[in-house]
Amino acid sequence: MSTNLNGYGIIWDMDGTMVDTMPIHLEVLTDFMTSQGLQFTEEDFIRTSGMPTIEIFKPYFPKASYEELHNLSLLKDAAFREKAEKVGIPFLPGVARLLQQLKEAGFKQGIATGSPAKNLELVFNSNPGSQNYFSGTVVAEDTKRGKPNPEVFLKAAEKLEIAPEKCLVIEDGTMGIEGAHRAGMRTIAYDPDLSRVELFKRTGATVVIQTLEALSVDFIWKLLLS
Repeated sequence: MSTNLNGYGIIWDMDGTMVDTMPIHLEVLTDFMTSQGLQFTEEDFIRTSGMPTIEIFKPYFPKASYEELHNLSLLKDAAFREKAEKVGIPFLPGVARLLQQLKEAGFKQGIATGSPAKNLELVFNSNPGSQNYFSGTVVAEDTKRGKPNPEVFLKAAEKLEIAPEKCLVIEDGTMGIEGAHRAGMRTIAYDPDLSRVELFKRTGATVVIQTLEALSVDFIWKLLLS
């Protein structure tokens, strides 16, 4: 394709989209809540997917101060990293190929995640050289409001120096899809078992896919022009 793509950007979610960390997050969150005498179900996990840990904790610890919530989130995030380092977190099938193809095509790429910087560092360390694909990253410490607030996506677009309407977001969470839609961006919702197609569409997904391996530069380009 001869079209100049330098004025367009791809913004990736991290957990559950680039890497299969969601089962680890679920296990760690469930165990942590149980240790606090609280119940946290898989439905709760799906509902809060994409939110910073401190935002997830707020309704479960209504009397806790911000500092206490922050300290609790640090404990949970440390437990996640300890487990993730043991099992490894390679890119999901299709991600490395697509990152390379998008780079070769001239797209700027960024990451917009509700996870802390140390988690992003862990992903980069598990996939050597992958940081070179990205022109800008936004993590939990960079924002005041988590998904579905559009702040994380708008900041990512700002770092890429690309207008929001010229960005496309790849996400696996409904909170993220809603936030990207509110930011004025086109979205690809990644739904491996196609169990949330209608929910994704209601929250603003441009298209829903079952596998990242099916994505191509041409397909993404057509979505951006649609």
